[in-house]
Amino acid sequence: MKTWINFVELRKQLDFADVLKHYNVGLEPKGEAGQHVGKCPLPNHPDAKGKSFSANFEKGVWQCFGCHESGNVIDFAVLMAGKNKKDGKDVRETAVFLRDRFVQTPEVRRPPATSEQKPAGEAKPLKEGVVNQPLDFALKTLEGDHPYFHDHGLTAETVSRFGLGYCKRGSLTGRIAVPLLDDAEQLVGYSGLILDEAKVSEGNPRYIFPTEREVEGVLHMFKKGRFLYNGFRLGKAVKDLLVVRECHTVWHLYQGGFVNVVALMGDECSREQAATFPMLTADGARIWLLTDSSEESENAGRCFLPQVASSRLCRWVKVDREEEIAPDHPLLRALPKR
Repeated sequence: MKTWINFVELRKQLDFADVLKHYNVGLEPKGEAGQHVGKCPLPNHPDAKGKSFSANFEKGVWQCFGCHESGNVIDFAVLMAGKNKKDGKDVRETAVFLRDRFVQTPEVRRPPATSEQKPAGEAKPLKEGVVNQPLDFALKTLEGDHPYFHDHGLTAETVSRFGLGYCKRGSLTGRIAVPLLDDAEQLVGYSGLILDEAKVSEGNPRYIFPTEREVEGVLHMFKKGRFLYNGFRLGKAVKDLLVVRECHTVWHLYQGGFVNVVALMGDECSREQAATFPMLTADGARIWLLTDSSEESENAGRCFLPQVASSRLCRWVKVDREEEIAPDHPLLRALPKR
């Protein structure tokens, strides 16, 4: 199984100054806090002259105005190692090195059990819980031809592309299983979508998410706030990005030709998700938040915009009902599909 890396979390944990020191790169401060400049150290820029290389230690980003390379701290380490920052294997291998070299992973124990629940014998310590870890299994008996898909206007191609299927066993019984793939296209869990929307009003959640489980003494957790649904399909630095609340809206928009669309998986935008948007989009990119007029959508907008609009141009497109967030809606027809 591939080594799992939470790239967003790793970038937050890395100190850019330490990484530069490791590669014997010296820069001098200039201008705003955290900004440093110097000669470009990249091996693919051997004829570098002047102070064309600029890095912001606080933001963890850099660019060279000579060779026109740019990226984050992991991208920098990839290039310094003579590898390709667009090659997923090269990026993952470098990220593992950076994690092992600069980030310590402490061990923690669970809180002590009470006398009523304490098991016999001494409890074994658990390593710190890992988040959104790749699964060591995949669901094999999902029904991709369930009537739900036809009734909701989804083609067989769309169902297959997103790996959807009706689940008849396990914790997702009676729901549509939705595979959740991280930015390395690794399966980190399944979400379960309810079939009967009427049951949502009766207190049943529309989506259920993976619960905690212990694997070889390590606590595995899924946190949707550290995940963007369909984010792995985005190309590098897209110019226009559509953001919706739920997975099922992504399917309909993607089927209608909107390629660059992701879902928050709820009515909140976490700090981790907000930090991801500048990495997925180019400078000057536009991000379109598409919602209905429900209270949950209002909450999503008030949470999303203050965090993301500081770094990217954002537009909030609202329709009356959720089912109107569709490719043929007048407000969406003018939006870029790529």
